[in-house]
Amino acid sequence: MSKKLFERLRSSTRYNHFYHFTDIANLPTIREFGLLSKTQLSERGVICPQPGGNAESNEKDAEQGISDYVSLCFTREHPMAYHCRNDRRHTDQHYLFIDPKVILIDGVKVSLSVANSHDAKLLHPDEAIEEMDLEVLYERTNWKDIGVQERLKKARKYELLVPSNVPRDLIVRRRPWNQ
Repeated sequence: MSKKLFERLRSSTRYNHFYHFTDIANLPTIREFGLLSKTQLSERGVICPQPGGNAESNEKDAEQGISDYVSLCFTREHPMAYHCRNDRRHTDQHYLFIDPKVILIDGVKVSLSVANSHDAKLLHPDEAIEEMDLEVLYERTNWKDIGVQERLKKARKYELLVPSNVPRDLIVRRRPWNQ
Protein backbone atom coordinates (compact mmCIF):
# COMPACT_ATOMS: atom_id res chain seq x y z
CA MET A 1 0.00 0.00 0.00
CA SER A 2 1.11 3.54 -0.60
CA LYS A 3 0.69 5.78 2.38
CA LYS A 4 2.94 8.36 0.71
CA LEU A 5 0.61 8.88 -2.24
CA PHE A 6 -2.42 8.65 0.07
CA GLU A 7 -1.05 11.45 2.28
CA ARG A 8 -0.14 13.60 -0.73
CA LEU A 9 -3.65 13.26 -2.11
CA ARG A 10 -5.29 13.94 1.26
CA SER A 11 -3.34 17.18 1.73
CA SER A 12 -4.05 18.58 -1.75
CA THR A 13 -6.35 21.54 -2.16
CA ARG A 14 -6.84 20.74 -5.87
CA TYR A 15 -7.55 17.05 -6.26
CA ASN A 16 -8.07 15.31 -2.94
CA HIS A 17 -10.15 12.37 -4.17
CA PHE A 18 -9.99 9.84 -6.95
CA TYR A 19 -12.78 10.06 -9.51
CA HIS A 20 -14.87 7.74 -11.63
CA PHE A 21 -16.90 9.00 -14.57
CA THR A 22 -20.16 7.30 -15.47
CA ASP A 23 -23.56 8.01 -16.88
CA ILE A 24 -26.33 8.92 -14.44
CA ALA A 25 -28.30 5.92 -15.75
CA ASN A 26 -25.72 3.69 -14.00
CA LEU A 27 -26.22 5.21 -10.55
CA PRO A 28 -28.92 2.76 -9.33
CA THR A 29 -26.60 -0.18 -10.08
CA ILE A 30 -23.64 1.57 -8.45
CA ARG A 31 -25.79 2.45 -5.43
CA GLU A 32 -26.64 -1.24 -5.04
CA PHE A 33 -23.27 -2.89 -5.76
CA GLY A 34 -20.57 -0.19 -5.65
CA LEU A 35 -18.30 0.04 -8.68
CA LEU A 36 -17.72 -3.37 -10.25
CA SER A 37 -15.09 -4.42 -12.76
CA LYS A 38 -16.21 -5.78 -16.12
CA THR A 39 -15.39 -9.28 -14.87
CA GLN A 40 -17.46 -8.81 -11.71
CA LEU A 41 -20.39 -7.38 -13.69
CA SER A 42 -20.35 -10.47 -15.90
CA GLU A 43 -19.90 -13.00 -13.06
CA ARG A 44 -22.74 -11.46 -11.03
CA GLY A 45 -25.02 -11.05 -14.04
CA VAL A 46 -25.31 -7.31 -13.43
CA ILE A 47 -26.38 -5.21 -16.41
CA CYS A 48 -24.81 -1.78 -16.74
CA PRO A 49 -27.36 0.43 -18.56
CA GLN A 50 -24.83 2.86 -20.09
CA PRO A 51 -21.36 1.27 -20.09
CA GLY A 52 -18.43 3.55 -20.79
CA GLY A 53 -16.50 0.93 -22.71
CA ASN A 54 -17.17 -0.01 -26.30
CA ALA A 55 -16.19 -3.28 -28.02
CA GLU A 56 -12.72 -1.97 -28.88
CA SER A 57 -11.93 -0.75 -25.36
CA ASN A 58 -13.30 -3.96 -23.81
CA GLU A 59 -11.02 -5.96 -26.10
CA LYS A 60 -8.04 -3.79 -25.14
CA ASP A 61 -8.88 -4.24 -21.44
CA ALA A 62 -8.83 -8.02 -21.93
CA GLU A 63 -5.53 -7.88 -23.85
CA GLN A 64 -3.93 -5.76 -21.12
CA GLY A 65 -5.29 -8.02 -18.36
CA ILE A 66 -7.28 -5.26 -16.67
CA SER A 67 -10.87 -6.50 -17.11
CA ASP A 68 -11.05 -7.33 -13.40
CA TYR A 69 -10.04 -3.81 -12.33
CA VAL A 70 -12.13 -0.70 -11.81
CA SER A 71 -10.47 2.34 -13.38
CA LEU A 72 -10.37 5.56 -11.40
CA CYS A 73 -9.02 8.95 -12.48
CA PHE A 74 -6.68 11.29 -10.65
CA THR A 75 -8.53 14.35 -12.06
CA ARG A 76 -12.03 15.21 -13.26
CA GLU A 77 -10.76 15.71 -16.82
CA HIS A 78 -9.78 12.23 -17.97
CA PRO A 79 -9.53 12.09 -21.80
CA MET A 80 -11.64 8.92 -21.98
CA ALA A 81 -14.55 10.80 -20.38
CA TYR A 82 -14.53 13.12 -23.39
CA HIS A 83 -14.62 10.12 -25.76
CA CYS A 84 -17.56 8.57 -23.88
CA ARG A 85 -19.52 11.82 -24.17
CA ASN A 86 -18.51 12.39 -27.79
CA ASP A 87 -19.47 8.82 -28.81
CA ARG A 88 -22.80 9.24 -26.92
CA ARG A 89 -22.03 6.29 -24.63
CA HIS A 90 -22.56 8.69 -21.72
CA THR A 91 -25.30 11.17 -22.57
CA ASP A 92 -25.58 12.45 -18.99
CA GLN A 93 -22.07 12.00 -17.62
CA HIS A 94 -21.23 12.47 -13.96
CA TYR A 95 -18.07 12.11 -11.87
CA LEU A 96 -18.19 10.17 -8.61
CA PHE A 97 -15.73 11.17 -5.88
CA ILE A 98 -13.85 8.23 -4.37
CA ASP A 99 -12.25 8.27 -0.92
CA PRO A 100 -8.44 8.28 -1.18
CA LYS A 101 -8.41 5.25 1.17
CA VAL A 102 -9.11 3.19 -1.96
CA ILE A 103 -5.37 3.34 -2.70
CA LEU A 104 -4.75 1.29 0.45
CA ILE A 105 -6.60 -1.76 -0.98
CA ASP A 106 -4.28 -4.68 -1.68
CA GLY A 107 -3.48 -5.14 -5.36
CA VAL A 108 -4.13 -1.55 -6.45
CA LYS A 109 -2.05 -0.51 -9.47
CA VAL A 110 -1.26 2.81 -11.15
CA SER A 111 -0.94 3.43 -14.86
CA LEU A 112 0.81 6.61 -15.99
CA SER A 113 -1.16 6.54 -19.25
CA VAL A 114 -4.58 5.27 -20.30
CA ALA A 115 -4.41 1.80 -18.75
CA ASN A 116 -5.52 -0.17 -21.80
CA SER A 117 -3.09 1.49 -24.20
CA HIS A 118 -0.50 -0.85 -25.73
CA ASP A 119 2.43 0.81 -23.92
CA ALA A 120 0.80 1.12 -20.48
CA LYS A 121 2.74 -0.22 -17.51
CA LEU A 122 0.94 -1.20 -14.34
CA LEU A 123 2.93 -0.10 -11.33
CA HIS A 124 2.62 -0.50 -7.60
CA PRO A 125 1.71 2.95 -6.19
CA ASP A 126 5.10 3.22 -4.44
CA GLU A 127 6.84 2.73 -7.80
CA ALA A 128 4.47 5.04 -9.66
CA ILE A 129 4.90 7.94 -7.26
CA GLU A 130 8.54 8.19 -8.30
CA GLU A 131 7.50 8.82 -11.91
CA MET A 132 4.32 10.87 -11.38
CA ASP A 133 4.14 14.62 -11.87
CA LEU A 134 2.75 15.34 -8.42
CA GLU A 135 3.43 19.05 -8.68
CA VAL A 136 1.07 19.58 -11.62
CA LEU A 137 -1.60 17.42 -9.97
CA TYR A 138 -1.51 18.60 -6.39
CA GLU A 139 0.01 22.08 -6.26
CA ARG A 140 -0.91 25.43 -7.72
CA THR A 141 0.81 25.86 -11.08
CA ASN A 142 0.50 28.40 -13.87
CA TRP A 143 -1.96 26.74 -16.24
CA LYS A 144 -1.34 29.44 -18.84
CA ASP A 145 2.22 28.18 -19.26
CA ILE A 146 2.46 25.89 -22.33
CA GLY A 147 4.87 23.54 -20.54
CA VAL A 148 2.51 23.19 -17.59
CA GLN A 149 -0.40 22.54 -19.97
CA GLU A 150 1.52 19.68 -21.58
CA ARG A 151 2.41 18.21 -18.19
CA LEU A 152 -1.23 18.43 -17.07
CA LYS A 153 -2.40 16.81 -20.31
CA LYS A 154 -0.18 13.82 -19.54
CA ALA A 155 -1.16 13.67 -15.84
CA ARG A 156 -4.86 13.63 -16.73
CA LYS A 157 -4.29 10.20 -18.30
CA TYR A 158 -3.10 8.64 -15.01
CA GLU A 159 -5.35 5.87 -13.75
CA LEU A 160 -5.70 4.04 -10.47
CA LEU A 161 -6.76 0.42 -11.01
CA VAL A 162 -8.66 -1.21 -8.16
CA PRO A 163 -9.03 -5.00 -8.23
CA SER A 164 -12.63 -6.34 -8.56
CA ASN A 165 -14.64 -3.51 -7.04
CA VAL A 166 -14.78 -0.20 -5.23
CA PRO A 167 -17.03 -0.68 -2.21
CA ARG A 168 -20.02 1.62 -1.90
CA ASP A 169 -18.75 3.16 1.33
CA LEU A 170 -15.68 4.55 -0.49
CA ILE A 171 -17.89 6.51 -2.91
CA VAL A 172 -18.04 9.65 -0.82
CA ARG A 173 -19.57 12.29 -3.07
CA ARG A 174 -22.10 11.15 -5.56
CA ARG A 175 -24.55 13.92 -6.32
CA PRO A 176 -27.10 13.31 -7.93
CA TRP A 177 -27.01 9.95 -6.10
CA ASN A 178 -30.61 10.12 -4.97
CA GLN A 179 -32.17 10.81 -8.39
